[in-house]
Amino acid sequence: MIKRAVAVQVQADPPAPQPGEDVTLTLTLINAGAGHKIPTGDPDRHFTVEFFVRDSQGTVVHQQANTMGRWILWQPVIVEVYDNRLLPLASRDYTFGYEVPEDQKGWSVQARIRYHILTDDQHQMLKGDYGLTGDDPYVFTIYEREFPLGPTLAVALDDQEIDPRVGCTPPSASGSSDKPTGMSSLHSLKG
Repeated sequence: MIKRAVAVQVQADPPAPQPGEDVTLTLTLINAGAGHKIPTGDPDRHFTVEFFVRDSQGTVVHQQANTMGRWILWQPVIVEVYDNRLLPLASRDYTFGYEVPEDQKGWSVQARIRYHILTDDQHQMLKGDYGLTGDDPYVFTIYEREFPLGPTLAVALDDQEIDPRVGCTPPSASGSSDKPTGMSSLHSLKG
């Protein structure tokens, strides 16, 4: 259900980074389908927006994570301390910068959004204190895409699907309806 509520756009600046050049990826998360803030429900539910750089061996050499949700102080009285959830039809940008290595062949950057219905600590408490025995999932990946880190990045970004709920892709300078280089289309996360 949550996958139908969000759309994602990934852009890069510059769209075709060269070795030794800094590249900034911007992941835009859009509340395109829910008529309420997301994530919703239990205050423990939250999103993590993550970026991972992998070298040619697949080893993570750099990562970044951001959290979207709300934080509640339960005692001595219940107080909502912080809420950065996404309003209906609103969007939020998450940026990630990295210097393209000189030998970038086989290097990649992965963007991932996960939906958590519990924190890891709460899951462990349910297992330890309350005898939870099942291994039911409590974290769900709602978006995941890996992009090459180098000059072919623009091609990978342009290869994303258009989400008709969000709008049309503007025509290019040549007058065709091709997507601008280095800018992905918005696409839904149906699944």
